[in-house]
Amino acid sequence: MANTKIICTLGPASSDENTIKELIMSGADIFRINMSHGDHGQAEKLLRTVRTVSSALDRMVPVFMDLRGRKLRTGIFENDSAELITNNVCIITTENATGTAERFSTDYKDLCRGMKPGDCVLIDDGRVTLEVLSANDTEVKCKVVTGGTVRSRKGLMLPGKEINLPALSEKDIADVLCGMDIGVDGFMLSFVQRSSDILELHDLMKAHGGVLPVIAKIESRKGIENLLSIAETADAVLVARGDLGVELPVWELPPVQIRIIDTAKKARKPVIVATEMLESMINNSRPTRAEVSDVASAVTQGADVVMLSGETSVGKYPAKAVTIMDRTLEQAELLMKRPAKKIDPDSPHLLAESVSFSAVDLSKNLNAQAIVIYTRSGFTAREISHFAPSVPIYVFSSDIRIARVCNLFRGTQTFLLPEKPESFESFLEQSIEILMEKGLIRKKDTVVAVNVTGKNNDITHANSIKVFNC
Repeated sequence: MANTKIICTLGPASSDENTIKELIMSGADIFRINMSHGDHGQAEKLLRTVRTVSSALDRMVPVFMDLRGRKLRTGIFENDSAELITNNVCIITTENATGTAERFSTDYKDLCRGMKPGDCVLIDDGRVTLEVLSANDTEVKCKVVTGGTVRSRKGLMLPGKEINLPALSEKDIADVLCGMDIGVDGFMLSFVQRSSDILELHDLMKAHGGVLPVIAKIESRKGIENLLSIAETADAVLVARGDLGVELPVWELPPVQIRIIDTAKKARKPVIVATEMLESMINNSRPTRAEVSDVASAVTQGADVVMLSGETSVGKYPAKAVTIMDRTLEQAELLMKRPAKKIDPDSPHLLAESVSFSAVDLSKNLNAQAIVIYTRSGFTAREISHFAPSVPIYVFSSDIRIARVCNLFRGTQTFLLPEKPESFESFLEQSIEILMEKGLIRKKDTVVAVNVTGKNNDITHANSIKVFNC
């Protein structure tokens, strides 16, 4: 299996136990439940199915719930759709109205604020393009630049505009409470514009039992403008190329992808590349050559994780898509140039970062077969993973939620211990025994064991490295 991790989106094509088992065996590491589709009952059923299958396979597989976020939509049309003709004029209103080709509504009540002639309005992922002619308090008059069929409740985008909505809608809040109740491992937050959006989600979670990891999806110019603070606040960052590719000219997307990856790396956070990676496999048994090259490029640019959406949720060949992606990742990893990772002298965890860097460097110099760590919070796994060792990182934890979440980090394989070890030495005895029983290491293999703490002044659990032959 590849070191780069794979997220698979669950849906009608991947909701039964057999298919989910095939996905895991083919290389799926993480599952995503997209709350733009389906209801709470379906989400709970998907989660329970993943838990059943992963437990039977003895795998730590996390499940993230994807919140819809600031998604603007058109209103309801007569007969559910209307044909907007190029060069015709139409009006978008914030008042309640049954839509026609001449006048239709939106659920975004602040649409008219700041709109001026020449601004752009995109509908249905940019399939229909409008140019603003004028605006008043309740209506925006537009010229249809690119016509097409617009259906009820389709997405509406305002490139370059800050969306004046809370980070969490009423639906999102209900979804979060559902997710915490059924036991998801974390959330993906859509259309993140600033770090305070993530803090808003943190506050909601705190009020209902505790904070779970948050993956920030970067989908707008505002998100790009505040990228570093978002990356520092979130637990991981996702390059959401679908909406980004609508908001930005498509030729700007490749450098923006690299910028997001580099910024996430600077913040020491995992970064995910998503959308249309193997899109043609929704209907075809083989991807295009361009798609395979795109997946490989994401790896060489530094992505820790890649994500499949429609390919596994509604596609005809979900398991095959995962197999092809995993093999593509393996080949890309063989060829990738590994830039020298540097220690950040200004890091608030300088001692821990230095120990992690040294451990990875030792594993390379000694041609070790594995790095072994114990983690209470996932911090150690994240630090070691950041420095991209070429050997597996075997992560142990006595917290099943942490064990699952650590599977998000590049190069990790996670295991659950029944209880917290009494000492570093007792942990080594337990972990080596488990790894040898599973055939993951053998006698005479060289192993680098690492004990890392987050605070530089924490002397209760010394940072340390131990190298030994099994």
